[in-house]
Amino acid sequence: MYPELRKWINQCDACNDIGYKPEVPLELSTYGGETSAVAKNLRKFFKELPLNEIGLCDVCKKFIR
Repeated sequence: MYPELRKWINQCDACNDIGYKPEVPLELSTYGGETSAVAKNLRKFFKELPLNEIGLCDVCKKFIR
């Protein structure tokens, strides 16, 4: 629904798990600089998913050495 929010989503290259980036700000704007509940909804519907430098989540990087 909001393609501009894709930049705040991470996806693991190995397992394709999806989550939000740890650096997502507390508030985001969607329409003309007006803040909305988008950041809150990202945190509600997705889990935080940090990725390492090659795009792997914490679970997958344990198995790939």
